[in-house]
Amino acid sequence: MEFSTQTKFDHGITKSRVWERYRIQAKESGSWIIFSRWTKADRLNFYAMFPNGKIVIDSAGSDVKFSEREFSHRSPAFEVYLNANEPVDIYVSVDSRSKMHTGLKITGALNYFQDNIRDERILFWVFGAIISIALYNLIVFISTKDRNYLYYFLYIFFMLMYDITVEGFGRYYLWPNWHWFLSKDYNIFMSLSFVFVLFFAKSFLSVKTYSSKLLKVYNITIIIFILNILLFMLPLSEIIINFTTLCFFYGIMLLFLSGLYISLKGYRPARFYIVAWIFLIVGSAATTLRRVHVLPDNILTEYAIYFGTVVESILLAFALGDRVLMIQNKKLEAEEALIDANNRILQNRMKPHFLFNSMNIIFNQILESPKGAMESLQLLSDNYHFITEFNDKRIVKLQEEVNFLKNYLDLMKLRWPDILEIIYNIDDELSKIPVPPFILQPPAENAFKYSLNKMEQKEIEIKIHSINGIVHLEIINLAMDKLGHVDYSRSLGNIINRLKGILRTLILLCPRKNRILLHE
Repeated sequence: MEFSTQTKFDHGITKSRVWERYRIQAKESGSWIIFSRWTKADRLNFYAMFPNGKIVIDSAGSDVKFSEREFSHRSPAFEVYLNANEPVDIYVSVDSRSKMHTGLKITGALNYFQDNIRDERILFWVFGAIISIALYNLIVFISTKDRNYLYYFLYIFFMLMYDITVEGFGRYYLWPNWHWFLSKDYNIFMSLSFVFVLFFAKSFLSVKTYSSKLLKVYNITIIIFILNILLFMLPLSEIIINFTTLCFFYGIMLLFLSGLYISLKGYRPARFYIVAWIFLIVGSAATTLRRVHVLPDNILTEYAIYFGTVVESILLAFALGDRVLMIQNKKLEAEEALIDANNRILQNRMKPHFLFNSMNIIFNQILESPKGAMESLQLLSDNYHFITEFNDKRIVKLQEEVNFLKNYLDLMKLRWPDILEIIYNIDDELSKIPVPPFILQPPAENAFKYSLNKMEQKEIEIKIHSINGIVHLEIINLAMDKLGHVDYSRSLGNIINRLKGILRTLILLCPRKNRILLHE
């Protein structure tokens, strides 16, 4: 026995009470279950009127406690015994403070419970897969402290809570007595899932890197969804429901289109991200089209949104893995670039002209001041010791880097013993912070090569200080005004080229809190 498909309607958002009337006549006597798939209804009042004047009354929906229902089930359902060939009039009133979907189904009690077991088995595997993916990402977060995995876990968790709420499990098993929560639960869970998926997308897609305007849009959208959650603490109204529906549609468009935009910018992990959202959108659309009877009512269309959710969760997990692989590859490239840069510095120091100039100065000192020559020879020895020791290190303490710079500058003083003045202004509290090696000496060498060597009086200041948690390393030419206009374009280009491999490693090899800025 089936009802006509004309009795199924999607009324959208309405405050109206909808009445439906059915006349049914069973071919065989027995218990029959009349039920609705729409678990979000606030209240369904059921009246069965028999020819002998008997009336059966029952109620279901989120406003009715499960203990007060004649037939207690996670979905709104009513049980009635029908005699063979006896016409019975069924009246049902439906109240909903949000979206309203009416239309009932009828089936034998045995078939109902068999179908229910089949449905719960499908949902068991679907929800089990989602829980497994969520736990996996939580474990990865605990081990790696990568916030992307935490955001993703929280997104999946609240999406799962929304799904079990829609299917009636949450209201039936987890919070059946939270009467104040029953009419708001699925909207709150959906809004929370959007908050964390927006955090996830913002971080995963590196939105800050690709577009400052898009970053502002994300931040504003997160605030809007948080506000939306707070609105559900108020009595429900049509304005709140309409605002929520608009937010959900806008959020999905933002998540999908921003992923497409950043993918076009060349960000490889965004490909998995886009395909994941396509599966979820297609699954949601298929379920919606089934509900309005555009698509046939079968297992595939009924659970399309859950199948899409599982595929989306798997693909986003692949996207995270692809992102980790990309970061590892970039880190390896940066490490190789750092080694190459260090090797170039080592090679430059080993060039004959540097060694020749230093040894020539020391030779002249031997004749004039043997003690000074010994000190100079020790400086040269220390210089090569620093270079060979640092060449195999990715990270050194800032104090070690400063010591190497001082050694280099002391060697420069050998060439200009009376006219070179060096001022050190270094914050001792920063001495232990980690930095890549050879980030101070190249700018200092360029200062000598392109400007200081042209000045009779040479003054240079080495300044290392912290402003608002950011470490500033400055090499300042104090005598620049005395020289007049100097073209620094070549010097700046030389610095950039020499430090390119080193500076690329700062984000990957240094803690996030130790940001380092270089100024000329």
